[in-house]
This record gives sequence, structure tokens and C-alpha cells, in this order.
Amino acid sequence: MIHRRPGPLVALALALAPSAALADGISAYLQPEYDHVDTRSTDSTGRTTQSSSDELLQQYVLGLSQTLAPLLHFDANGTFNDQRAWTTQDQVPSRSDSWSGSGSARLHIGPPVLGGDLSYQRSEDSTGSSLSPATLHEVNEAYSLHLGWHPADMPDLDVLATRGDNYDVGKQYMDVVSDDVLTTLTYNGWKQLRVQYSVEYQKVADELHASTTTSLLNAGRLSYADSFDGGRTSVQANYDFMNRLADTSTAGVGGMVSTQQLPAAGLSLVDQPTTLPQTDTLQQNGLLVDGKTDVSAGINLGWSIGLAGDTNARELGVQFSDPTTQLNTVYVYVSQTLPLDVSSAFTFTAWTSDDNVNWTSVPLAAATVFNTLLRRFEVTLAKVQARYVKLITYPIAPAVSTDRRYSDIFVTELQTYLVVPAESVRGRSSLTSQDVSVALRRQLFSEPLVAYDFAANGSYSAGNASYTIQNGVSFDKALESWLRLSSRFARMDSGIRNEAGPSEHNGAWQYSASLVSRPLDTLTQSFTYNGQLAQDVHGSSAFNAVTFVNRASLYRGVDFLVSAGYTQNYLSSGAVSSGPQVVATASLTPNKVVTLSSTYTYSGLHQVGGGLPESELDDERLDGSVSITPFRALFLSASVQRVIKGARPTTLASASASFTPFPDGDLLLRSSYTDSLDTSLDARTQLGTAGLRWTISTHAYVDVNYTLLDAAAPEGTTQTKTFTASLSVQL
Repeated sequence: MIHRRPGPLVALALALAPSAALADGISAYLQPEYDHVDTRSTDSTGRTTQSSSDELLQQYVLGLSQTLAPLLHFDANGTFNDQRAWTTQDQVPSRSDSWSGSGSARLHIGPPVLGGDLSYQRSEDSTGSSLSPATLHEVNEAYSLHLGWHPADMPDLDVLATRGDNYDVGKQYMDVVSDDVLTTLTYNGWKQLRVQYSVEYQKVADELHASTTTSLLNAGRLSYADSFDGGRTSVQANYDFMNRLADTSTAGVGGMVSTQQLPAAGLSLVDQPTTLPQTDTLQQNGLLVDGKTDVSAGINLGWSIGLAGDTNARELGVQFSDPTTQLNTVYVYVSQTLPLDVSSAFTFTAWTSDDNVNWTSVPLAAATVFNTLLRRFEVTLAKVQARYVKLITYPIAPAVSTDRRYSDIFVTELQTYLVVPAESVRGRSSLTSQDVSVALRRQLFSEPLVAYDFAANGSYSAGNASYTIQNGVSFDKALESWLRLSSRFARMDSGIRNEAGPSEHNGAWQYSASLVSRPLDTLTQSFTYNGQLAQDVHGSSAFNAVTFVNRASLYRGVDFLVSAGYTQNYLSSGAVSSGPQVVATASLTPNKVVTLSSTYTYSGLHQVGGGLPESELDDERLDGSVSITPFRALFLSASVQRVIKGARPTTLASASASFTPFPDGDLLLRSSYTDSLDTSLDARTQLGTAGLRWTISTHAYVDVNYTLLDAAAPEGTTQTKTFTASLSVQL
């Protein structure tokens, strides 16, 4: 028997919904949905298994915003999600039942100069199954008080006091109470200088394991930025100071202490077929570490991209200012809650690096779990200490789920922690860190444009120090009105001094040049060279790349682009890798009805030496697409992709059509078909969908969708039929 009991705030919100929707300043949203899935699988021996599932989902949202007085404002909202599923697997029935609810209320008092907020938040998550006698019911609630004083030409003062309680009903698995008081002073009285100082007291008590950690954090920051001489010279400098005093006491066994390790930058990369995880370089992605777990970082793990032929790995990483930073836990937040059959389809591998070029694999210390309450993967790895840390995973395949809710799954945040037993850090501890950064840019000449730039960063923590220094000169000159030359030459040095180990020094010469010509408005050509000569503890390495790009618009609606390049890399391990890259794109729009496009890509990587067997990776593919819009109500499109060379040659083809019978779009009919072939594995996947969306009014619509998936391979066949119907109402 599964017991269900919504939280008090959620129950109150639902009880008020019918009448509240009529009042000014109150909004409501509801979306019930029904899903039915039939699956039939046959393996290579002829054994057939059948399963069916029915799922009822409900979502309700209620919001209230009201000004009670000129200086008194009240906000409240509540959300309730319910999911019930009935499954039959080979005539064996089962049932799962889960719900989640959250509510918050905030009372704001006073003007912007002097005011405050009193807030309360509560969220509950309950999961149960007929196969398990126990129901997991987690509760997370927080009370907070914020007071702010923001006078003109004086320091801003903000005080935030929060009390949180996180536990499961019955308090058998979790019971953590936390108190936090944060006081911040900020002064912007000088135009170029910003001063900030904060003091934070925190107490975290694990009642279940009888362990308590209290900490006092003092942090300060000085920032200076200015420009001189009509903008020809610019300077920026920052100084950060942090001291944390902690005291941990424990009388039980099993308590854990978590310390978040804040990175200096977020990194990501979508691998290409010729990319090697041991030697690739991740690119900056600040959205991964901006603290916002509900904003996409642009990395999609859903099945829609795999259906389009993109099955490449997704790399998620962080960079630390202090290379001696230790961690053993990484949280990967995603845009939505995932069911067990979807979340369990993801696998992660962990890697570390000192230079974002040479990577070493790190074993995982435990199985990866998905936290449905917080919408995150919790990856536990062996304790590491490095400047760069990354995880690698892959998008899910359409065979995992054809549910449209999981066609796009975006990564929103990456957080790193050091989690250790409370017994290991019992007693008092102190940690002090300092970080200094300076950046200078000086324009030496205006014609040609010659500029010098200098950047330096140094950090010190627990007897360990690191630094980075860069000096560079850039050049830019218009040789003709249609021809421009630019180049850059720089030297970068970085070093580490470990208290318990040897010091390290890394250096690199960086150089680049580009020549861009535009003889006509419709014709652009560029030639670029990038190179780097690096020295580190592993030895010397050199990276060289040349690229030629030609873009032409011959006529209106006729566009061509051709790009060709070559890389030659000498790694410190002694290995040499090289290979070409070619991209050719043609786009044709003869009229407003038809659009044609085609793309050819080729990349190759040949590697020898370094004590490894000789290897060669080639990726060659051809894409073509056509879209036709004979009139506004009808849209037709088709695309074909042929992977000529790669991990597995594959032909992908898709066709879709949408029809809107009424000019105002009240009724939208849609259908699509995708046929994926894998000749190397003799596998074929066919996916067809049909659906409609009926807009009943400006506040409500009905959406119905049917999906049929057929997958065939030598290992067996699978057929999945999915029916979904939902109603959305916004009041």
C-alpha cells in the first residue's frame, strides 16, 4: 500500500485555486497528462518479451502577488506534481507512485534604501512502489530573513539569516539542520574602486549521525578598473582574501562533511569523431558555474540530437585557480527530473589535467545516482587534486525513451565538492587563501594598430602557491581597403609551489596570424595560422594549425562556403598527431517556397609514437536537406546524412510535415518520420510520430501525440508504441 500526503502549503494552494484565479494579482496553471506505452522485444534466440505502462501526470501551479500597502508587498507560489504509473512486464503487474510539491511565501517591507524580506520555502518529494514496502518521503524547508540598508554615497549593508531543515519523514536516512548568517558590506563610492567584505557564520548539524560542524568565514575583495589617455591604456586589478575557521564534533558514526570547491571557470566540449579524450582542449562555458541550476548551459543530452546523427561525447569540466584543490564529488544538474529508466542510461567517466591538453582517467568510487528532488547526477570519484577536472557522458538513444519530454535534456550547472567523514576532520581547522590578478593593455600605435597586454594571477592557500603570467603583443593593419593583416605573439608562464612536493613551471610561446580579404561585398577569404610551443614537467610539445576559409554569395539566395585546414601536433609524450579538416557548404534559395542546403565535412587524425600503437581516425560525412513551404499552412522538409567514414558508416534520413488547416492556427496537425540505418552493425531504427495541438482559447490548449519506434539489429528487434494526451490551462 502506498500512502500519499501532500505538504500543507501545496494542499492549501490547491484548495484556493478555483476562487483565487478570479482575483487580481493571482495566477494559476494546470496540466494533466496521460501516457500509454506498449513495448515488444524479440532477441536473437526468438524469445519475446512484452510490457505496457500507463502513466497519469498532473502539474498545478498557483501564484499570488499583492501590494498590501505602499511599503508592504507579499508574494507566494505553490507547485504540485503528481505521477502515477501502472506497468505490466511479462504479465507481472506493478505500480509506482510519486509526487512532489513546493511552496514559498515572501513578505517585503520598506523602500529600496532601507527594507527587508521575510521568506519561507518548503519542498516535498515522495516516491513509492508496489515492489517495495517503504515509501521515501523527503522534506526540505527554509526560513530566511533579509535586511538591507543601501544609503547613497555610503557602504551598502546586507544581512541574511537562514535556517534550513532537510529530512525524510521518519528520519531514518537523513536529518540535517543548518543555520546560516551572512553579513556583507559593499562600497562603490569611488568610481574605479569596489570594496566588498563579508562575514558568514554557519552551523550544520547531522542529527542522525550526531555530528556538528560550525564555521566562520571572512572574505574580502578589492576591485579596481580604469582607463587613461583617451582609452589607449586600461588597467584592471583584483585582490581576494578568504579565511575559514571550522570546528567539527561527532559522537556517532557515518556523518559526512561537504565543502564546496568553487572553480575559476566552467569548461565544455562537444567531441568530434576524431577527438581523443586524452588530448583534447575544453572551451570556456561560464553558464556551467554561474550558480543557476535552472538555466541551460547549452549542452543537450536528449535523444533528439542522437536521432539527428549526433552521438558524440559531451565533456563537462571546471578549472581551479589553485591547482592543489581537492575534490571527490561532482554534481551535474539538468533541466528536468528524469525517471529511472532514463537516468540509468547515462554513464560518466572522470578525467584530470594540469594543462587542459593532457588528461588522465580517474576511477569512480561509487555508482552514479540521480537525485530526483534536486534534478542532478551525483558522481563520486576517487579524491583528486588538479587544476582541471572533467566528466564525459553521451546523449541517450531514442531506444531508451521516445517520450517527447526527454528529447531535449539540458545540463544547467556543474558543482564540485570534497565530501569526507566527519571523524576525519574532527576538531578545529583553519584555511586561508589569497588571490591577486592584474591586467594591463596599452595601445602603442594607432596605425598600424599595435597593442601590448599583460596579465598576471597569483594564488596562495595552505602553503601552496600558483601563478600565471602572460605578456603579449598584437598587430592589426589594413594593407588595402579590401585586405587586412592581424597577428599576435605572446609568452605565458605558470607555476606551482607545493608545500609537500616539488615545484613546477610551465611555459608556452603562442603565436598567430591571419590575412582577411574582401574584394567584393559578396566574397570573403581568410587565411589563419595558430601555433604554440609549450614546455612542462612532461617535456616539450608543439601545436600548429592552418585554416583557409572562402565564403561567396554568387547571387541572391546562392551561398557557398569552403574551409580547409591542417594540424600538426607534437606531444610531450613523444607522439605526433596530424590531419586535415575540410568543410564545404552550399545553400540555395531559388524562391520563397524552396530552400536547399548541403554540407560535406572531412577530418582525419593520424597519430604515431609516444609508446602507443599507430592509429588513424577519419570522419567523412555528407548532409543534404530540403524544405518546402508551398503556402503558409503547409511545411514539408527532408534531410539525408551519410557518414562515409567514421566509427561506423551510417545513413540517416528524415522527413517531416506539418499542416495548419486554419489561418489563425487554432488546430495544428503534425507528422514526422525518421529512418536511421547503420550498415556496419546491420541495424535500422524507424521512428514515426503524429499529433495535433488544438488551441481552445488564449488560456488553454490540448496536445495529443502518437509515436511508433521500430528498432532492428542482429541482437533482436524492439517495437514501442507511445500515446500521449495533455491539457494545459493558464489562468
